[in-house]
Amino acid sequence: MDRTKLEMPIRFAFFIIGLFVMWQAVRFCQGLVPNFLVALGLLDIGNSSSLIWKIDYYLLGITSWLILASFIMIMGRSLARIVAVGYTQYSIEQEASNKENRRLEEIEYRRARRRELKRKLRESKDGGITATGLIVGAIIGSLFF
Repeated sequence: MDRTKLEMPIRFAFFIIGLFVMWQAVRFCQGLVPNFLVALGLLDIGNSSSLIWKIDYYLLGITSWLILASFIMIMGRSLARIVAVGYTQYSIEQEASNKENRRLEEIEYRRARRRELKRKLRESKDGGITATGLIVGAIIGSLFF
C-alpha cells in the first residue's frame, strides 16, 4: 500500500480524536468528567465555595481540555506527514520551515527596529522635550507658584 494514501486517514482519525477531547471540555462543564490534570494528580485544587475559585477552576478545566485536544491534533498532523514522506524527509522539511521562520522573524525585527529609529528621529526633529522648552516651561510654571 502506498504510504501517501495513509496520510489522510491518520489525519482524519486524529481530528476525530481531537474533537472528542474537545467535547470533554463540554462534559467537564456539565460535571460529568473531572479536569484531567486533577485526575492525574498533576494539580491539587483545594475545595472552596468562592466565586473566584469556581471561575478559575472552570477556566483551568476548559483550557486544559482544549490544549490537550490541540496537542493531539498537531501530533496527528505530524504523524501523518511522517508516515507519508518518512522521518528523514519530515526532518528536512521541518528544518527548512524553521529556517524560513527565523528568516522572517529577523526581517520583522529589522523592520521594527528601523521604524523605531525613524520614530525617534522624527520625535527629535518635531518636538520632544528640548532644553528651550524645558526652560520656558519652568518659567511659566514658576509664575503659578
